[in-house]
Amino acid sequence: MKQVIQACEQITGKRIPALEKPRRPGDPPKLVAGAARAVSELGWKPRLPKLDQIVSTAWAWHVKHPHGYPD
Repeated sequence: MKQVIQACEQITGKRIPALEKPRRPGDPPKLVAGAARAVSELGWKPRLPKLDQIVSTAWAWHVKHPHGYPD
């Protein structure tokens, strides 16, 4: 989560207040996200493989559509 928050702050230029708290019962000690298995087993290739690319395109869409999709 820290990497996601840092990427979002860097792309948006806005500070994101976050509280670090201890894990809850049942939470895994570590979370890892990656597309390697989908690539190797399914032949899928992400269009935007890097976190900063994902955040940049999402932020650009949000800026252009501040109220979301029209009804």
